Amino acid sequence: LAWGAGAAALFLSTYEDAGSFFDLVRVDGVFIALLAGALLAVRHDRPRLGGLLLVAAFAAKHNAAVFGLPALLWLARFRGRAAARRFAAWSVGPALAFLLAMRFEGDGLFLTYLLGVPAHHRIVGARLFPGAEKELILAMPLVLAVALAVGVASWRRRTPGAVYWVAQGITAVVVSAFMRGHHGGYLNVLIPGLWALALLSALAFAAAAGRWPRARLVLALVLAGQVVAGRWRFDRYLPTEADRAAGDALVEKLAAIDGDVLAPWSPWYPVLAGHPPSLHLIALWDIDHEGGPLRGGVARVREAMEARRWAAVLVANDRFDHGLRRAYRKAETLRYRGRAFYPKTGWPVRPRAIYLPRNSGPR
Repeated sequence: LAWGAGAAALFLSTYEDAGSFFDLVRVDGVFIALLAGALLAVRHDRPRLGGLLLVAAFAAKHNAAVFGLPALLWLARFRGRAAARRFAAWSVGPALAFLLAMRFEGDGLFLTYLLGVPAHHRIVGARLFPGAEKELILAMPLVLAVALAVGVASWRRRTPGAVYWVAQGITAVVVSAFMRGHHGGYLNVLIPGLWALALLSALAFAAAAGRWPRARLVLALVLAGQVVAGRWRFDRYLPTEADRAAGDALVEKLAAIDGDVLAPWSPWYPVLAGHPPSLHLIALWDIDHEGGPLRGGVARVREAMEARRWAAVLVANDRFDHGLRRAYRKAETLRYRGRAFYPKTGWPVRPRAIYLPRNSGPR
């Protein structure tokens, strides 16, 4: 129990290393919870439950499917082919049903966006290796060094459980590295790797404490020291009064606009002002790649801009165009006090200008 609590504390200490994404309104937290449940169910000889939880994790973030392969191989090797077949039936079958349902729900574009669009994205080699690996190691260097030493010293006495968790840990690190190297991959994609390394470290420490009881106190101090070293300040992520005032002023300004507002960097601000949400810049970047299957959507954005589809456009810098400057004019530059309204983590941009349609032609 103590080492399990230590693993949880170690994982939570990597909050900033994962881009402070643990508590954002995203699927990362749901994904890692479902994946952890799936891997634990397989390890404890419940392949049906493990398969279903893995499908649920796959529905949250689709790279969860990769973890099924080491689970299947481990079951076949250590639990027999019957257990492996049960896991395959209860994971592959529901996953195919999910894909079929999403194909109809998404008008046939689900797999296009899942596979076809990313296939045309570039890989940032330096982030794939050694960038991601360095980021993972620096999140918990002290315990990883000790855990690696323990693993090497104990590998000859390895158990089936040790083989299982090491295989899944390697898978998590590889998945995290590839997602980090993928164009647009942010620090949150390191979450599976950070979770796996925290778990593997605590398992190694628990094994070492059982083998060398006199080392328990030293191991506990090392783990606790790493958690303390990774501590982060809660108040750093709280909005200031200047942030709130800037946000209220912007929402009030947007609410006074009669018509839809395009805000590629911050599509939720128009919603707070009573307008429909607008397209997100990252989604536009996803499809704006040479040869991509949905690149025609970029031309549709330009056509909508030329037709003055939006009553106003809210931008964070001058690099967004798609016909903006031909059809719209800069009506107002937004000014703030100091660092007000900058995000507490992630891309450091804030709304900078409001564009209104030019007078020529109807909107």
